[in-house]
Formats: sequence, C-alpha cells, structure tokens
Amino acid sequence: MKKRILLLRLDAIGDFVLFTSMLPHLRNKFQDDHITLILHPDVAPLAEYCPYVDNIIVIDQKQYAVDRNYAEEIVKKVQGQFDVTVNTMYTRTWQSDNIIARTHAPIKIGFQCVDTDGEQKRRSNEEILYTHLVHTTKEWMFELDRYKQFLGEISAPVPEQNLKPELWISDKDKLWAKNYIQANLPSKNKFTILCPGAGLIRNCGLHNHLLELSITLLKINLCIL
Repeated sequence: MKKRILLLRLDAIGDFVLFTSMLPHLRNKFQDDHITLILHPDVAPLAEYCPYVDNIIVIDQKQYAVDRNYAEEIVKKVQGQFDVTVNTMYTRTWQSDNIIARTHAPIKIGFQCVDTDGEQKRRSNEEILYTHLVHTTKEWMFELDRYKQFLGEISAPVPEQNLKPELWISDKDKLWAKNYIQANLPSKNKFTILCPGAGLIRNCGLHNHLLELSITLLKINLCIL
C-alpha cells in the first residue's frame, strides 16, 4: 500500500537549491509512495518540473503566522492526509513545527537544531512534536554534509560521492536566459552570478564580503550579474 509522504521546506531559494540534492535519495527511500512537497511561494516555481515529487503545496509562512483564516485553510489541506511527515529545515521555524504537528501524521521526522539564534528554548520544547529527531554532532557544518547525515539517520541510501544540487529548467527558461545574456552582456565577456543571500536580516553581514569579492572580480574584467 502506498504511503503518503510530506516533505516540508519553507525557507529561501538558496536553501531549496541545496536541498534538491536530497530529493533523488528521498525518492529512492520512498520509491513506490506518493510524495508531496511544501514550499514557499517564491520557491515553488523552481520545483515545477521536479521528477521526484508528485504534488506541491505552497505555503507563505509569514502569512501563516498572522492570518488565522489562511492558517486554518492550510491545516485543512494537511491534517490527516499523510503517513510520514519530514521537516527538512535544519533551522526549524515555529511555523514549520506547527504545520508538522497539525498534520497528525503517525511518523514525524525533523532535525534536532542546535543553532544559537535565540530560538533554542522554543525548539527544544517543540522537539516533543516529533516521533524521530535527527541528532547533530556540532553546531555548524556544511549544509550538504548535514543532509548526508540526515539521509543516513532515516536509512535512505547515502551516496559515496558528495550530494549534488539539481535544477529542472524548461526550454522556455533556457531561451529566456539566452536572450537576457545576449541583450545585457557584451558578446565575448565572461560573467559570473553572485547571490548575496539577503533573504534574512542576519545575512546582511555578507554584503561587506560581497563588495570585496565584486571589486576583485571587476579588476579581472569579469562581468557580474
């Protein structure tokens, strides 16, 4: 009998791109099951052509926090609908914990987050919402290494090689990118794309490093997008 699996990922685009490295291995773990993926509205278009999931639910966690009617509509979509729910966010938000709890799934899996970001007590109290916690050995590690640890703890096949993020780009998207580059960049220039990671206030400290890197790249005549 098919199990109904829910994977939750409510953070930003960069986090999702790294998370995609887990999806083929989660699909191998749940080969014959139905997988639903919860994503932020800004991220959901990136998963439109993802071959590893069967359904996508879009949730704006900021609206979930302030709009009771919106939150109740979300709960109606997920409550009692899944056999296994997995909060794949290491830095668990209270909204992600709340949504997982309100699914009433018999198996609820999540990270034991040890970030020192002021949310330690709340996360510790909400660990009881999960039937299985993936324990971490240190506060900081590369994200892909953390995902590999996660896959190992839930008995999903862990590859010998490093995990590799994936993107599923349509021909229409490729054509748009080609036309954009032709219209905005000199024909023979090399270029790079920098993503500053400014989705959260705490990431703003990255901007100084971004400026230093940008100056270095410009000195070697590399165009920056």
